[in-house]
This record gives sequence, C-alpha cells and structure tokens, in this order.
Amino acid sequence: MAPTKTITLAECQEHMSDKDCWLVIEGKVYDVTPFLDEHPGGFDTLVSNSGAPPLKSGQAGRCR
Repeated sequence: MAPTKTITLAECQEHMSDKDCWLVIEGKVYDVTPFLDEHPGGFDTLVSNSGAPPLKSGQAGRCR
C-alpha cells in the first residue's frame, strides 16, 4: 500500500479548473482531470464541484 499524503485545503483549492480538477470523495482526493469529458453529468458538473467539502458522507465534494 502506498503511503498516504495529507493534502492541505490551500493545495486542493489550487486544482479547480478545467485543466486541473481535484475532487474530495469520502475524505480522499482524486484528480478527475482525465475524466472531465467522459463524466455522464458533463464537464461542468465536475469542475463546479471542485474546491469545497462534500455536504455529507458519500457525496463527492470540493476542497474548500
């Protein structure tokens, strides 16, 4: 198992664009940039949800 790395809020907030998009899902950070064009909800759904925390467990959320 790879060692875990703590991602700071400030670092996560640097990844909120169509060129570099990270999401937080259940406390884990994912780089979803390669999947922006493939997401069934559309590109805007992923980008608009980057940058702030999920509202409750199980939801994808932003890094704020």
